[in-house]
Amino acid sequence: MDIWEKKVLIDFGCFANMICASIESYDTETFGLIGGENKKNGLRLMTAPPLLSAEQGEDFVDYLACPEKYELAKALIDDLGLWLVGDYHSHPNAIAHPSEDDLITCLNDIKTVREQNISTFDWWLQLIISIERKDYKRNFKPVFIFDDDDDEIQVTVKRGKVGWKIHIMGHWCRLEELKEGDWCQRKDAKLSLNKKTYPSSWEF
Repeated sequence: MDIWEKKVLIDFGCFANMICASIESYDTETFGLIGGENKKNGLRLMTAPPLLSAEQGEDFVDYLACPEKYELAKALIDDLGLWLVGDYHSHPNAIAHPSEDDLITCLNDIKTVREQNISTFDWWLQLIISIERKDYKRNFKPVFIFDDDDDEIQVTVKRGKVGWKIHIMGHWCRLEELKEGDWCQRKDAKLSLNKKTYPSSWEF
């Protein structure tokens, strides 16, 4: 079975990294790397440190604004004993669908991974996090409402009078060498929460 055919299992630590980074930098896009392990039952995503040195804007993120820190982030994932399997970024007030720039980023990442031999995979995983703020008239106790059907993940976060509607989708990209140049083949990823890694107090 090729890696893109496997279920992508998102551990609690990875989920927390991505959600907290996306909410904290809500007015701009956030970006981070993903480290994980290839297991028999699926690809397990275990950590997703945000790249704080990235230049962020409302509809863009330049993760190479500080190349040496990007290289350090990749090295730290390796130090943790994990494989660098992909990256993630947020789309504030926009759909969780890759733009042309997203696919170019994915292609460049694959080139770097191949050149530096830091992953065993021919495919690169890119997660996109659509996030939209919601304001409420009454106070809510902190709550996370999940829906991970249809190979995508939807989360509603409520805290006080503020909430966020979050939609996570993913796709795999593979670099193919063609006569006319570089071309990025894309496959939809099958996402799921690795629920056994989440706090026992959480309800799904």
